Amino acid sequence: MLHAVIARLTDVSVSTPATGPFALVLDGRDDEGLMTRVWLQRPPAAGTSPVLPASFRHVAITEFMAESAAVRVYGLATDAGDFRWRATAAFVHRDASALVHRAVPPRRAPWLRRMLWSALPGIMAVPFARQLLLAVRKRR
Repeated sequence: MLHAVIARLTDVSVSTPATGPFALVLDGRDDEGLMTRVWLQRPPAAGTSPVLPASFRHVAITEFMAESAAVRVYGLATDAGDFRWRATAAFVHRDASALVHRAVPPRRAPWLRRMLWSALPGIMAVPFARQLLLAVRKRR
């Protein structure tokens, strides 16, 4: 059977919403330590799904060859055993903000800019100053 690994997660919390489009939601950290959420979409004829524990230490989510065009089979290889789950689709979201902050660390704005932006609402409250700023802006 052909399969593809979708995600590998550690410290995973599991939720199975009773309503809504998603039958299974897995929250955990991927290999790079980024928060990752995986949703498995509920098929039209849901049937019975396996009962899963509330959390896992490690999970590898794989997509097996589709049994039909509408429903796919996903495998959850966990430290508590292997589970099969039927779903129409799987969605993976990685929180990339940690990668961005590693590459470009946030920095504080220059003090002059901070001072001007904090004073601007007070200046705009005075009618003469507001008209003067708007006139300068129109000239540009």
